[in-house]
Amino acid sequence: MSQTDNKMNGALAGLAISAAAYWARYDDDTQRRLRNFRADAEEALDLIRELQSRGEMIRSRLPIVNDAQIGLALANPTLISPTVIPSVSKLSRPELTSDAASNLSWPPKTGTYDGKGNVSELGEMTALFLALTFEEPRAFLLGLTQAKSPSAEGKLQINMAAHEMIAVLAALKLTDEQYRAAWLRLFTGAVGGTPAAVTDPHRDPSRPPSVMAATGNGIESVVLLSSATVPNYPYRRFNTDAGMSLRITASAAGAGIPASTTVAEVRYSSEYKFRQSDGSLLPFAPSVVTGRKFTVASATSTGFQLVADTAVLAGSSFDAQIITEAGVATEQ
Repeated sequence: MSQTDNKMNGALAGLAISAAAYWARYDDDTQRRLRNFRADAEEALDLIRELQSRGEMIRSRLPIVNDAQIGLALANPTLISPTVIPSVSKLSRPELTSDAASNLSWPPKTGTYDGKGNVSELGEMTALFLALTFEEPRAFLLGLTQAKSPSAEGKLQINMAAHEMIAVLAALKLTDEQYRAAWLRLFTGAVGGTPAAVTDPHRDPSRPPSVMAATGNGIESVVLLSSATVPNYPYRRFNTDAGMSLRITASAAGAGIPASTTVAEVRYSSEYKFRQSDGSLLPFAPSVVTGRKFTVASATSTGFQLVADTAVLAGSSFDAQIITEAGVATEQ
């Protein structure tokens, strides 16, 4: 082999050794980096697993907690993502009806969510937390607070008052209008537009009894006596369940109204009821008194029949004054 070939072989061998050494260093560095990456990835996974297993993270994934968050999120007034031109659509306040309250349960019915946490069906707590964003509940709750913390006795009084109020309300069977009338009586002493002195619905002139005249037996008409119902009558009488005046008119043709004839059926504007110690309402028949010529029959908690005690001549009229006395406080 020539000297030139030996030099070339030596140079190539040197290059190969240098390349092998460089490759070894490069491979060692690559493996080191991979080991560091694996260690970092494993550490990150450990941190993620630890975070996911924490109590607050587990509780945040509960459906009932998500229900509450959705209720608050529904009142969010800002856009979720920025836009070039902001939306001009106004966030409308939903109407929460009392129908949802009657279906509440314990534990609360939770919503349903898919694998990505998207809502499939809303839960009961969604409506509750949405209601808490309304002005009225916030103003009411803020109004419950005082400048100073109440004493232990004060807190007990507050608790007992709230507890017994709920117990009473749960036993009642009132309508919306009856509750409205009760609030008006409490704060103004009035029922609707009636005078402040009127607190008994049976004495409320805006709620007169109803009268249905019997047919036949010479009866022409039976009406509540007032200038509003009888032409040329000079007085504007206020007829109530507790006190009423009736005008009974016999037909001009025939023999008039015979004695012992039922001339009318009177119905009270509301049933007479007494609240018992257990909170339940007991219907009862009040005492009914009338003047001469007529008597009362079949008196019940809802009304009575008016009977002619003596005959009423044909074509004539007679006014009957009738008083109904409960004798006890009534409740509606």
